[in-house]
Amino acid sequence: MTPSELRTLLLIKDYLDSRGRSCFTYRGLRAHYARRGFYRDLEWHTVERAIRELARREILLRVEKSRKKVIFCWTDKAEQIYRKALEQMGYVS
Repeated sequence: MTPSELRTLLLIKDYLDSRGRSCFTYRGLRAHYARRGFYRDLEWHTVERAIRELARREILLRVEKSRKKVIFCWTDKAEQIYRKALEQMGYVS
């Protein structure tokens, strides 16, 4: 997993936890990204690309709600990667 994909997963988890949800849209995540100041560390274009790659690798679940609306959902695989990253950063023992 690339550093930008990992940072994107951390951004997504932060958003989902703050909203009490398990799925998100680009639009909702982008507002959270701007509000929390993630733009200082990560370009939005990079976030979009990382989300598409994470969905392609089935780390996130991509669900087409309609022709123009897509949502992405957190998976058990994403949770495993997230927890492993926290352990490696020393946040969880």
